Amino acid sequence: MTDPEPPTSLIELIGLLSRQLNIRLTFFDCTGAEQVSATGRPHSDFCLRHRREDPEFDARCVRCDLEHLAEARRTRREVIYCCHAGLLDGVVPLYSRRGLYLGGLVFGQIRREESALPAEGVRTGTPEMMCEIARLLRIVGEHIIQQEMIHLHRPRWVDAASEYIDRNFQRKITLKELAARTGCSTSYLSHHFPAEFGMPLRAYLRRLRLEKARLLVERGLTLKEIAAETGFYDEFHLSKAFKQFFGVPPSQLP
Repeated sequence: MTDPEPPTSLIELIGLLSRQLNIRLTFFDCTGAEQVSATGRPHSDFCLRHRREDPEFDARCVRCDLEHLAEARRTRREVIYCCHAGLLDGVVPLYSRRGLYLGGLVFGQIRREESALPAEGVRTGTPEMMCEIARLLRIVGEHIIQQEMIHLHRPRWVDAASEYIDRNFQRKITLKELAARTGCSTSYLSHHFPAEFGMPLRAYLRRLRLEKARLLVERGLTLKEIAAETGFYDEFHLSKAFKQFFGVPPSQLP
């Protein structure tokens, strides 16, 4: 899990962005717990009033946040959505340099410009604006990760597994092999690996290879070179997997 309280630098950064962008912005840690920043923009009057007066409304807000945090964690991409109350919200997931889930930046409480929703104290905006904010927060997220503003307290086997996978991701790694390297049983890893890494070992290896391949594409290496470095059979196997995962072939990477 993350530290019990986020460091002051993260709180200050979230508060600064919230005020300057004039949006509700907060951070949910890897356990799904909200780390509230008193320095940022509070909930809108509309949301506060309904959450205080209607317990079911409040419960739906919580479920909505957690469902879309889970979606962002699973897809590892920004998620823009319309909440149960009709407001625009978004999630930007954060991952450590080893690929471990750190939590998510949740932002929004924006009313669509064309909406007739009587939401007092709510800023108006568009889905396009939300996408722009998500891209900005993705860049901010890279800074948060590089400056190590979020620290994880994980079981020792998680660090051992992560380090071993990072060194050997180019080849097939089995749960039995990983269990021997971490001192855990195969059945224990089978149950706990998806909980800690967000997906089973096979899917985690595939995602890691493709993300490393994307970095090499951006550096200008040939597909043949990249396939050899990331564990794909050849450039055709790489190109097919790349398009399935990212939605575009390597040649069309933005």
